[in-house]
Amino acid sequence: MYKRQNKNLLLGLFGIAISSVVLYVTTSFPDSPNTSLGPSFFPVVLAYGLGFFSSLLVITSLITNTIEKFDSFSFKIIGIRRAGFSFLITVIYCLLLEFFGFLVCTIIYLMALMFLLKERNYLLMLFAASLISSVIFLIFNTLLNITLPFGLLYGY
Repeated sequence: MYKRQNKNLLLGLFGIAISSVVLYVTTSFPDSPNTSLGPSFFPVVLAYGLGFFSSLLVITSLITNTIEKFDSFSFKIIGIRRAGFSFLITVIYCLLLEFFGFLVCTIIYLMALMFLLKERNYLLMLFAASLISSVIFLIFNTLLNITLPFGLLYGY
C-alpha cells in the first residue's frame, strides 16, 4: 500500500531535528585544556553539515512541490534486515563500550559488521579490525589527547 507523502520533505525535517539535538547535546561537552578543538568539534561540524544539507533537501522539496510515494516496508528485504542488524550491533557496541573498553569492543564490532557484509576471511577481518581500531586509538590518545574508554575489566 502506498501513502502519498513527500518523503524528501519528511527526511529533511528529520535531519534538521537530529542536527538540532546534536548541537544542543554538544553544548554540555567539557572544554579540553590541552587542545583548541575539544571533544565537541567533530560532532558540531557533522551537525552543521547535516543541518545544511537537510535544509537544502527541505527547500528543494518545497520548490519542486512533487509528491513521491513511499514503498512498502518489509523485513523480508535483505537490505532492510542488514540495516536492522547493523543498528542492533551498534546499540550493543555502545552498551558494552564502557565495560570492555574501546579496543576490544571496536575490534569485535568491526568484525561483526564485516561478517554482516559477507566477508568470510576471518584472518583478514581480524587484521583489518585490529589495525583500524589501533590507528583510531593512537590518533585520539596521542594527537588529540582525548582518552577513549579502557574498560572496567582493566581497572581504569
